Amino acid sequence: STNSDVTLSPASLDFTTSNWSTAQTVTVSAAHDDDGVDDSATISLAGGRVTAASVSVSVADDDEDVGLILSTDELALDEGDSKTFTVRLIAQPGYPQAVSLSAPSGSDLTVTPTELNFTTSNWSTAQTVTVSAGQDADRANDTGTIRLSSEGIPEGLVSVTVIDDDDPTVGLTLSATSLTLNEGASATFTVRLAAQPGNPRTVTLSGASDSDVTITPAELSFSTSNWSAAQTVTLSAAHDENGEGEGETIRLTGAKITSGSVAVSVIDDDADVVLTLSQTVLNMSEGGSATFTVQLAAQPHSARTVNLSSTNADVTVTPASLNFSTSNWSAAQTVTVRAAQDEDGADDTATINLTGTRILANLARVSVADDEDPAVGLGLSRGSLDLIEGSSATFTVRLAAQPRNPRTVSLASSNTDVTITPATLNFSVNNWSVSQTVTLRAVQDADGNNETAAISLTGARITSGSVAVALVDDDPTVGLTLSTSELTVDEGGSATFTIRLSTPPSGARALTLASTSTEVTVTPASLSFSTSNWSTPQTVTVRAADDADGMDDTATINRTANTLTAALVNVTVIDDDDPAVGLYLSRGSLDLNEGTSETFRVWLAAQPRNPRTVNLTSDNADVTVTPATLDFSVNNWSTAQTVTLSGVQDADADDEIVTISLTGVRITSGQVGVDVLDDDIAVVPIMSPDGLSMDEGASATFTVQLYTQPRSAQTVTLASNNADVTVTPTTLNFTTSDWNTAQTVTVSVAQDDDGMDEAARISALVKSTASNFLDVRINDDDPPFRLSLSDTSLKLNEGSSGTFTARLTAQPESAQTVTLASTNSDVTFSPATLSFSTSNWNTVQTVTVTTAQDDDAVDDSATINLTGGAELNSAAVSVAVLENIKINRSRNYMIVKEGTSTASFY
Repeated sequence: STNSDVTLSPASLDFTTSNWSTAQTVTVSAAHDDDGVDDSATISLAGGRVTAASVSVSVADDDEDVGLILSTDELALDEGDSKTFTVRLIAQPGYPQAVSLSAPSGSDLTVTPTELNFTTSNWSTAQTVTVSAGQDADRANDTGTIRLSSEGIPEGLVSVTVIDDDDPTVGLTLSATSLTLNEGASATFTVRLAAQPGNPRTVTLSGASDSDVTITPAELSFSTSNWSAAQTVTLSAAHDENGEGEGETIRLTGAKITSGSVAVSVIDDDADVVLTLSQTVLNMSEGGSATFTVQLAAQPHSARTVNLSSTNADVTVTPASLNFSTSNWSAAQTVTVRAAQDEDGADDTATINLTGTRILANLARVSVADDEDPAVGLGLSRGSLDLIEGSSATFTVRLAAQPRNPRTVSLASSNTDVTITPATLNFSVNNWSVSQTVTLRAVQDADGNNETAAISLTGARITSGSVAVALVDDDPTVGLTLSTSELTVDEGGSATFTIRLSTPPSGARALTLASTSTEVTVTPASLSFSTSNWSTPQTVTVRAADDADGMDDTATINRTANTLTAALVNVTVIDDDDPAVGLYLSRGSLDLNEGTSETFRVWLAAQPRNPRTVNLTSDNADVTVTPATLDFSVNNWSTAQTVTLSGVQDADADDEIVTISLTGVRITSGQVGVDVLDDDIAVVPIMSPDGLSMDEGASATFTVQLYTQPRSAQTVTLASNNADVTVTPTTLNFTTSDWNTAQTVTVSVAQDDDGMDEAARISALVKSTASNFLDVRINDDDPPFRLSLSDTSLKLNEGSSGTFTARLTAQPESAQTVTLASTNSDVTFSPATLSFSTSNWNTVQTVTVTTAQDDDAVDDSATINLTGGAELNSAAVSVAVLENIKINRSRNYMIVKEGTSTASFY
């Protein structure tokens, strides 16, 4: 059985060659449940060398309680709009039930239909109810309850909220649309409404579900009285270990709210730690040892382990690892390198590698002098020389003493702009004292920089030597362009500026940056410009260390490049031990008539340790602020300073809301809300009539005139929110003399085939401010939708299958379900139901019909009935089942002698 509530007894049947034609009884039992719903099951019969069969079982529920099932108990719709819900019964009733529907008396709500009829056959078919909200002139949201009642059935309730369309969508005013914060830190911004709403508003704040940024609070509530009071939102960035900066967008949404967003950049405080080695080159003799120390260049966020390894088994390192914590990171730890004694008579080398997680790898090179053949020194004719770009110079080399064995001296340059000829010198036990000449040649480049190079002379059993080379450049100087020459950085924070070249260089240029203060670091320390990227700004990040002195700091970022003009950036570091100071405002909000002025006063809430500057800005050019900055010292911090706000005269008729922001370094920001009262007369269009009811394909007219005489000529722009509804003309022009003369507008409705009534709104707009509208109801003239089948009859062999398709002839107003049933249990179908929505109504759906194999020799037939809801017609497909012809043999095998005998069977 496919249903655990339906059981069988017995579970198996045994047929022999003698009782195969004797019918055996199977008992089917249905368990009792409390769900009030009919059930079904399929009994499958299968066995070896037996054609499978099945029995369909329908279980009629015996629960008598009949109730209502509603698709929803809450609806929200706009004024002038409508929405639907569906109703069906919980269980099959014993007799037909009529359900009455009613809307609250005296409300703008209507319900269609006002009665639903359920029978013993259609009780489980959902019936659709439409709730419509009328248009009213108030600015308040409405509520009401749709009641569903019937004798003997518990009452059903649907709560309805009507969103008023006279209460327009309100924008948001954000103090910031982007924020940058460090991991583990927090930042704030403020939110208020841009205009007074007709009803309270709720703003929901959200970010990504996997974000490390938390939002407090997650919801802001604004009433009709506190709408202009800025509310503070705090963003906190959690600390993670991924070593990456992150980005996040905080979204602000809500009903009747124009959405806003704040972009958040989180600066990661993890970084690969640099190792500082006391020595990177070690020289020792066989059997000897040497040491160097290791420390971290900066304090890590967490403990670090440095692993040490040698590339030569004869050179060992102790210890094998070093552990640095957040407290001992700057304490130098000693590493001992030992060289084993061997008998090969050759010098050895090794590399000590220092690696670790979140450690920038480093290394120390080791040279081991063999003690069997002593090292020989070098005699150099010159220890240093100057070399002009594009020219050459020479020096000579010989050995300082006769070696026991031949020696080879290898020469290498630390700068690829200096080439060496030859790259090796060979000395024997005979020519060791003969000087050999080395030629250095300076490559011509276009970078404009003076450079240096070190020529190293090394070899086995050779005491190394070097020649210092000064490269003199011959390229002209190129200027620098900086995005700023002044930066302000909070202690523990960072800021950026950009650098590019002022003019195209003749070749590549390199620029090195350095800070005059150890408390201020710069990244990267060098920049490279080519002939192709010279005009592309490159970003430099300046970071300020956190100290405990309570004083602001300064630094200068200097450049070093011989062929680049001088340029520097002055950095001011704001100490975080000097806390931010709040502001006292004499007025938090004020009214300002257009063309007049008002004042308010500002002073600090507490004495600062350092001077403060308050910057004042207006978010609307129609209100100017004088002065734009206020300076407070440690002495005059409590003296109120006056700020004057002036309202600019404009030509529109709109009142405006303006925010004056007061900000500054180490200042807790403040705001003053300004309501600008306009002195112009609003120009409002009058539309007559205020509504139209039209048939598809028809036309109608209405007139437009102005409500009051304008001060100048006005243009009324007309538009429809429905592409099937057009207006002619789309603009009307009124002068100061014909403003009250009605002008005619023609409305045309297109013909469509969707079978649905529609609505449209014609808006009339003057200067994007004063507006009116006219509602159009469109009566559809298309026939109702019907169920269409590809075939109404099928002819199938026993044990085979076939298909037919179904679709709707027109778009329904709501989803439709078609239920299929067969009059013959030997004829089954799949699926059992077809579902058509308002989007897939014209997509054909396939039904597969399957005929079972039976043991009789009689043709069979069946009818597949397709039944829809109250809005949809029924249909049927007749099925003819043709019996397969069976052959019965008297014998399954025969033996016949070749060519001499015959046999027969029947």
